[in-house]
Amino acid sequence: MPRVTIEPLGLVLECNDGESVFACARRNNVLIPTACAGKATCGLCRVKLVAGEANVAPINGTRLTPDPNFPNVSGTVIEAGKLIFATPSTYQTSNLDIRNGASGEIKGIELAYQQYYDFLPGLLRGFGTQLNFTYVDSSQTLNNPVTGKYCDSSSGGADNLALNLNGCDTNGQTFGSLPLVNLSKYAFNASLLYDRGPFSGRLAYSWRSKYLMGVNVNPTQGTNGLNTDPASANFGQQNVGWGLPLYAAAYGELDASLFYKISSQITVGVEARNLTDSLYKELQQQHIGTSTFAWYDSGRRYSAQFRITF
Repeated sequence: MPRVTIEPLGLVLECNDGESVFACARRNNVLIPTACAGKATCGLCRVKLVAGEANVAPINGTRLTPDPNFPNVSGTVIEAGKLIFATPSTYQTSNLDIRNGASGEIKGIELAYQQYYDFLPGLLRGFGTQLNFTYVDSSQTLNNPVTGKYCDSSSGGADNLALNLNGCDTNGQTFGSLPLVNLSKYAFNASLLYDRGPFSGRLAYSWRSKYLMGVNVNPTQGTNGLNTDPASANFGQQNVGWGLPLYAAAYGELDASLFYKISSQITVGVEARNLTDSLYKELQQQHIGTSTFAWYDSGRRYSAQFRITF
């Protein structure tokens, strides 16, 4: 059974085969801030691997070491890193025709700070803070550049490069260069921690900015767009394949948890999700403006847990 050690707490978690670190941590009452429920899209629920990386693919990035003269105290972790990734960008149609349409580049910087205030007296020694900020700038280079202003194809399939790479509006115009999917430009989380004796608590706020979810995806697609290209023989006809960029709006929520370990085998606790009662929104982009496509209200969610470990 795989084991994961959470530092600097020194907690050793027993994980199941194939289980993600996020899922394992949540199952063991370790709260990792997230805006995507651990789906690895928000950037907030990332963790840093500091040991045991023999079977993990390396990351093309650079870690910046803090100034050794910085007045660091016990229990403090300060990290900064700049990230540069190159990745293929693919699109996929409903008939499983998959093609590599572009290559992408991701550049960014991550700042992180964590400290437990173990210099405080008594029970206050258990308090700590965790702060994280990420900036990401992404771009893509098309393998077959599509630079035209207008879309002039009735196809909704993978052969329509303008549609699948740049997106096409219902008025037959392309959107031009779009960012890589599932990447927010800005993301941050701030957590108040408490770990002392049998008590363990978290109050965490996580936020990420708007990000592209996809282009030419159901239901923001069709083949009845208006051809507005004056040079086209089909000018004025409603036979253009169209697909709108679909974005997730900026989103943040506040989560909390408090657990008490009765013994080494028994733990009880409560957990609250989305205390801010935040709405998750999806946006569709058009040349006349960006509008709300859908919204989801999960509401505030509370749970009580009683756990016995054998």
